[in-house]
Amino acid sequence: LQGLGKVYMHEGKLEMAETTMNQALEIFQCQKHPGMFLIFEDLAKLHLEKAKVEKVKGDVVKAATLNAQAISELKHALAIT
Repeated sequence: LQGLGKVYMHEGKLEMAETTMNQALEIFQCQKHPGMFLIFEDLAKLHLEKAKVEKVKGDVVKAATLNAQAISELKHALAIT
C-alpha cells in the first residue's frame, strides 16, 4: 500500500495517495513495524505537496495547516528511528 500511495502521489492523485498511505500506516502501527517511519516521511512529503497546491489556490491558512502536519509527521518519524 505504501508504494501504491507513492504512485498516486506522483500521478497527482493526492487524496487517493493520502487514503492509501494512511491505510498502510494503520497496518504498520498494528504490527509495530520498524519501517513505520518511512510512511510518516512519505505522508510528510504528501502534505507538503498538498500545501503547495493550497498556496497556489490562495488558501494560505490551509497551506500552513498542512505544513504543520508535515512537521508533526517528520517528528513522529524521528521518534521511531
